[in-house]
Amino acid sequence: MFAGHDTTTSTISSCSTSLPASRRSWRDLLDEQRELLPGGSPSAAQLLGGELPELEMVIDETLRKYPPAWVGPRRALRDIDFEGVPIPERAFVNYCSWASHHLPDVFSEPDDFRPERFTPEARAELPKGAYVPFGGGSRTCIGMRFGQLEVRTIATMLLAPAPSRCPRTSA
Repeated sequence: MFAGHDTTTSTISSCSTSLPASRRSWRDLLDEQRELLPGGSPSAAQLLGGELPELEMVIDETLRKYPPAWVGPRRALRDIDFEGVPIPERAFVNYCSWASHHLPDVFSEPDDFRPERFTPEARAELPKGAYVPFGGGSRTCIGMRFGQLEVRTIATMLLAPAPSRCPRTSA
């Protein structure tokens, strides 16, 4: 429960502080919200089916730049040599998604907030394992889908226009 709560709030906080710095992304996201969510509230199908592409790219870029669980513990399956350092079988090793998400040969200008990195075309060009905010393979986070749904829902509701105030009635 803690991991799910902490990672979701971290992602929303990171998105909230990063998005205003990218005027284009901010404008595109608000345009999408106005066009696809005229009533302000998303349907379950919209949240589950990836029907909000600008929101998806913003969330993916947020998770790339600020993965909330940025270290993953693993064990070596066999003796290996890594960059001249011997690692024995069953040794504890960690990977760092923050570091891999900031490799300039994979993500140009890695410190910039650029959601367009995650258009379907650009995403297809990423090397396998380059983007792993939820881990990968058989060790992918069990709460990934729930966390993604939470973040989409919260972000959409935060971006929704404020409800109109009730007009004052004369006394």
